[in-house]
Parts: sequence; C-alpha cells; structure tokens
Amino acid sequence: MTDTTLDTDAAYDALVVGGGVAGLTAATYLARADLSTLVVVGEESILRRNAHLENVPGFPAGVNPRLFADMLREQAERSGAHLRTGLVEGVTGGVGAFTAALGDESVVTTARVVAASWADADYLDGLGVDVRDAGSKRYVEEHALGRTSVDGVYAAGRVAERYHQAVVAAGHGAEAAITLLHDAEVPFY
Repeated sequence: MTDTTLDTDAAYDALVVGGGVAGLTAATYLARADLSTLVVVGEESILRRNAHLENVPGFPAGVNPRLFADMLREQAERSGAHLRTGLVEGVTGGVGAFTAALGDESVVTTARVVAASWADADYLDGLGVDVRDAGSKRYVEEHALGRTSVDGVYAAGRVAERYHQAVVAAGHGAEAAITLLHDAEVPFY
C-alpha cells in the first residue's frame, strides 16, 4: 500500500488511465501535489508513431516525439508518479472508493480517476459516465474543466475529444489535474 494524502482507504489518491501526453502531464501535476498517483500505461502512445513533433513551445525546430514521450515519462516518475504497464478493463465505485480491474486480473483502489486514454471509454461503463458514441470511438462528455458526469472522475486528452496536438493534450491534462486538486481541496501552488 502506498502513502496517500486524501483521507480514504484507497491504495492510491489518483489513478490515471493512459500514458500519453495528457495522462503523463496530469500525473506530474498530481504527484507534485503529493497525491499518490498510479498511471496505467496501455498500448504505445500515438505520439511515438509520429516522425516529428512540431509546434511545441520551447522547441522552435520541433522535437523527436519518442524523446518527448520519454521526457514526459521521466518527469512524471521524478515527480513521484508510479507507472505500470497494463490495461484497465473496468472501473466501479464512487468518489473516494473506486476500484479498477486490470487486464492481468489484479485490482487497484483509488480515490479519484483521470481518464486520459485513447478515444475508447468502455472501461468507464460501470460508472455511468456520460459518453458520446462516434462510430468506433467513444468520447467522455466533459462537463467543465475536465470534470465528467460522475464525481471524482475526470477526463483529459483524446478520450475527451480534444485535438491530436501535443500541446493541447498537455494543457488539458494539466487542467483536469488542477481541477481534481481543487475539488479535493489539495493546495497546489
């Protein structure tokens, strides 16, 4: 069991589903605010499939997307986030007491959830999160600042129907994390 900041019996304060730009950015913010944060990293981030990443502030000539992804991962880990490879099959419960079933048949308990996965929200069906079906994609309907229709569940990046731009995903991951911190009354500045 990890040391948690929020006053719950959960193993983690926050579970971030997805290890792409939005998820790792959210994890960095959450871990830096001393929340015990677990990131479940599924398949390879779409970022790694790009040949070159442009339009990123601070990188006027662009940046290698694999290097950028590695830097995001290292920053999240350095901030205190725990990363684990796997897939989240389903999430049940409620604020302060969510349970995530992983593909290897293990379970993780968490106080809050940040969905930052690819545009497939099936793993949230057990919670009744509002989603929008768009062909093969299922987007989480964001209500405000990363909040969803379920208390304690936040959405960031592509699963919340944000554009496929690294800067947009990073900003939305940060916004969802800061909103979670605000809602949980955790100081973050």
